[in-house]
Amino acid sequence: MSNLSKPQFEALDISGKNYLARYNWIHLRLQDFKTVTDYNSAMFQITTQLELCGEKITDADMLEKTFSTFHASNVLLQQQYREKGFTKYSQLISCLLLAEQNNQLLMKNHEARPTGAAPFPEVNVAPHRYDNGDFIDDPNGRIDHLTGDGNIKK
Repeated sequence: MSNLSKPQFEALDISGKNYLARYNWIHLRLQDFKTVTDYNSAMFQITTQLELCGEKITDADMLEKTFSTFHASNVLLQQQYREKGFTKYSQLISCLLLAEQNNQLLMKNHEARPTGAAPFPEVNVAPHRYDNGDFIDDPNGRIDHLTGDGNIKK
């Protein structure tokens, strides 16, 4: 019973001053957003509301919030980002944005030619006609003369 008299959690101000912002902070999760930009926008909206209500949210708070809300399938990735030792939230977000862009590029490349698909055939050098139409470039560096019937005369 003595444990009930000592609250383990900070009491919320139920007067409405910071209730909604604190609620949003508690439920903010990186995994719930489609893009890092969307998450970052929500993070700054919520932290700004909390700061206007007198609560100070530090970079360490934002880093921990982000690390702790990675999707469960990305635990290894979360550990790797933790080990990088970010001290500023902006550094982590920059790294996540770059990783997201790289992932989008990889996905576009994969969609263009999925794994296991046959490679595109090699493109050979095409002959080049000069302005007067008489000569073509040979891939070996020689210039050959075109005859009137379209054949090449060496």
